[in-house]
Formats: sequence, C-alpha cells, structure tokens
Amino acid sequence: MSAARLVAFIMLSTAMMEEGTSFLLPNAPLPCFQQPCLLTCPHTVAQRRVTRVFVRSFPSHKVTESDGDADPEARSKRLNAIVKRLNNTQELLRVFVEEEMNCDRLAWSASRSSLPPAVKMNVMEQVSTRLQSTQGELLSPLDISNIAWSFGNVGYQGIDGMRILSNLSLAWGLNNFSAQSLSNLLWACAKLQYKDIRLTSCIREEVVTRSLRGFNSQEISNLVWAFVIIEGGLDGHLLFRSHNINVDLQSISNIVWALAKCDVIDDEVLQAVSCHVATRGLSNFKIKDVCLLIHGYSNSEVGSDLFSALAPWLQQTGLQQLTEDQIASFAWVLANRLRLRQVPNRGNRQRVPSWQFSYSSIDPMDDNLSQHGEDLAELQLMRLIRAWILSRPLSSYSPKDLSLLVWSFAVSFPMEKLILSPVHEYLCSQALGNFPTLSLVNIAWAYAHILKRRDEFFVPGMKRISNEIYRRGAKNIPSHQLASFAWSCCKLGLRDEPIFEEIASSLDAAMLQRLTQHSMISLLWALGMTDSLKNRNLVDFEEEILRRQVRTFNAIELNAAALAFSRSRYQGKIWEALEIEAIRRSQGKEA
Repeated sequence: MSAARLVAFIMLSTAMMEEGTSFLLPNAPLPCFQQPCLLTCPHTVAQRRVTRVFVRSFPSHKVTESDGDADPEARSKRLNAIVKRLNNTQELLRVFVEEEMNCDRLAWSASRSSLPPAVKMNVMEQVSTRLQSTQGELLSPLDISNIAWSFGNVGYQGIDGMRILSNLSLAWGLNNFSAQSLSNLLWACAKLQYKDIRLTSCIREEVVTRSLRGFNSQEISNLVWAFVIIEGGLDGHLLFRSHNINVDLQSISNIVWALAKCDVIDDEVLQAVSCHVATRGLSNFKIKDVCLLIHGYSNSEVGSDLFSALAPWLQQTGLQQLTEDQIASFAWVLANRLRLRQVPNRGNRQRVPSWQFSYSSIDPMDDNLSQHGEDLAELQLMRLIRAWILSRPLSSYSPKDLSLLVWSFAVSFPMEKLILSPVHEYLCSQALGNFPTLSLVNIAWAYAHILKRRDEFFVPGMKRISNEIYRRGAKNIPSHQLASFAWSCCKLGLRDEPIFEEIASSLDAAMLQRLTQHSMISLLWALGMTDSLKNRNLVDFEEEILRRQVRTFNAIELNAAALAFSRSRYQGKIWEALEIEAIRRSQGKEA
C-alpha cells in the first residue's frame, strides 16, 4: 500500500471513531445502482494527457477492478457479498485497505452496508473531506455519480461535497455520463434538496437531446421524480411517446404519479397506461404502487379499464391491508373523478392542481349538481370504502385524512348523512386547535354540501369549527379557504357568525384577484346573504367581475352575484353589464 493511501487510511480510521447523528430518510423511489469503475480521468484534455503519463509512471495509483481477481465481474460480486455482511467500522476499514478501494467504492460500500446510520454519516463526511482536499482528482463520471448516489442513499447533506461533484460533472460534460449516471446524479440532488440550477438545466438538455434513448424504466421514473422535486417536471409527451410503455409496474406507478405532480399528463397518455395496466393485471402490483398509480388519474375522466379492475382487486386484497392515509387518498381520487362528472357548464370546467387537497370552490348554488350514475366503477369502489369506514372508529385517522374522507363522502354521496354522525361525535370530542385550517375548511364544506341547510343536530359541531377559524384570524388564512368557509357557514344557516365581519374587514382588491371565479362568487354570495358587505367591498367585487369580463362567468355564478348585489341594494355599473350579458345569452350567442 502506498504512503499516500496509508496516510489517508490513518486519517479516516481516526475520524470514524467519532459519533455521528442518525438521519431519517423520506420515502422516495430508489435508483438502481451500477458497480463503480475505477477509471481515472480528470476534467480537461490537457489534464488527461498528464494523468495518463502519471498513471503509467505510478501504476500503484490506478487500482483496476481486475486487481486480485482475473474476472472484474467476479471481484465485484465478491466485494458486494463482503459489504453486505459488514457489522462494524473496523470491518469496513479492513476491507477498504485489503481491497484497495478508492473514495467512490468506500462511499458505496458504507451506504450499502449494515453499519449504523451514525457510522455511515461519518464515512460520508470523510469522503466529502477527501473530495474538498483533492477537488475530485482522478474521478470518472461513473465515480462522481456513485458518490452522489451514496450521499443521497445515506442522507448526507454536506453541501461542499455535492458542490464539488456538481462542478466535476459540468467540467466533464454530461455527454460523457451514462443514462444511469445521469439518473443517479439528479436523483441524489433531489433527495438531498441540493439545487444547482446550471447542473439541473444541463441534465435536462442532455436528457432531451438523447430523447431518452438508452434510459430504462427505472432511470426514467427517477428522472421524472427528481425533476418534480427540483423544478417542477419534465415533458410527459416526451417521456411516454419516446419510450416503450411495456415497463415494470413500479416504474409505471412512479412515472404516472410524478407526471401528475407536474400537471403534464394528458388523457391520451393516461388511457394508454390504463389499458396496459388492466391487461397485465393489478394482482402484480404492490398496494403502495396502486395508490401511487391512481393518484395520476384524479383529474381525468379516462381510465375506465383501470377503475373497473380496481373493485375486484380491492375486494381480493382487503381494505385491512391499506393504511389510513392510503384509504383516504384512495377515496379522494375516486371522489375527485366523480366530481368531474358532476360540475355543470363543462365548457368552463377547470382542472385543479393535483397537489391541492381543497376543492371547495365549486358553484355556490350547488343544488343543481347532477347525481351519479349507478354503473360508475368509482361509485362502486366508494361504497366498499364507505362500508369499511362506517364499521370502524374514526379515532385512528389523522385530521388531514379525516377531512379528505369526509370531503370524499360528500362528493360521492351528496344526499347521505351517514358519515356526518360519527364525524360530528369525533369533532365534539377533539381539541380543534390541533386540526390544520384546511382540514377544518374541508369538513365544513362537506357538512354544507350534504345538509344544504341548517340542521340543529349538527350546529354545535359547526359552531366549534367557526369559533376556531375566527380565533385563528381571517388575515392568517388563505383567501380561497376563507371563501369556502364563508359559503359553508352561510349555506348551513349560520349567518350571524363573527367571522363574516372579520372577512369583510380584511377584504381588498388584491385578495379578490387571487381567487378563482367560483371562489370569488362564493364569497360574494355568502357575504351578501349575511349583510356583511360594505360599500367599498361591493365596489371591489364589481370592479373585479368587470375586469374578468361578465361573459366568462357561467349562469349560476351570475345569478348568485346578482342576488348578492340586489340584497345589498347596490347601484353601480354591474347591473348594466349583467343586463347586456342576459340579452346576449337569450339570443343564443356564445361567450
């Protein structure tokens, strides 16, 4: 062993005796890992010439995979078997010396071993220190991606080490990286929340240039996931139309979920995936992959093949196999698909971002929403979930999951009060201060959507929610949540709540501009029905409606607006605009 390697070993063994801290890894798809290669190439052409001379003169500095074994693959398998059996730091150091492993092999070995998390973090710290002292000399693109992957797998968030790896990658040129190296490098950046705009942009350009040729399904799903985490997504058309859809099931789930988070999937792509999955059968999927897959269909009406196959799969699997958050997520997806069939005036239907769980801003006068057809697969699935939920206590559900369930039942079964009784009992026994505001808003909306009017039995529960919302302050609550809650209280006949006056006092033009048209009209109607509107509020509403143009609102929204302005005895330009629009529509002219 050379003197330099001996010094490095002594420094490393000393440092690794110190205690580190454990790190809790979040759930994320893990990339497949390639075996490290010990080719040594620095960044520039001139440096490569110098290094080739250096390596020929001092062969001990270049350790190849064939050292100690005639077959490099056999050596790699042997090292893998050894690493998996490691139990302590001393064994790792012994193997490091005996096998003459370099930095990337050491990082990879530690990340894959059974060593305690604290020890793994210490190893990564030493690898990072070595990178900073050598600036990554003699590291190939494969070495770079392997070290980055090891940092991500262990959860080591040393920004200095990642910065060096990022600079080395750009100096090499990403065209010299394999598909797997690119995927692992970007995955590590996303996992560690390390954002290098230049590196991410260059990887994006390289992926697009290659048109995903040479990327397998796992690498594609990791790329999509990483782009979602770092900067919001990758073109879904490019992903699915340049790659064979016949990929492994987990990757299909990861890809559909990631693209849904980017809001780039179109119905054509979803339908193709639905037919493919239904043909292969859901029995080959893990439960978590099914939940991940259907999330991508929450804002689409296609996928009947997939959802028809879900009912027998769910009956065979059993809901007891699903966790509470999986059941809530499952119900939310089904209800949101049912909701798309309910909303009238379909020409103006807007899809809601898949990450947003508040869908309370539908038409304020929702009595006109159509009922579901009995043959819908989603409704059959919701009945299975309903029977399961009602047969068990709600105490095991978190506030967020409970609100999703209640919202889902309100959308799926708008005339049934079955779910409200256990929810009411649960709410009256809990400290609402622990509930997120969004959860309270969604529960209130579900009450209003199901009950339609005041029901004295449920008034105490709603008043508790109203008091909690008021305690938190209107200025501290997002405007779209305030609009939904105001509509809910007004719909339930709770028109003397102090929250209305506070909302009216905090209302301004900027707040109205942040609202969707449905939310704005919901708020206008609620404040108008409770006589909370001041003249300045009415002027703000009038100017915002005229700014957006009256013709862009549907008939239900315009009727609700007219009712609110009329009740407030407001005289302004809005009446002339409403009259002109009414005449235009009566003549059959389109918006």
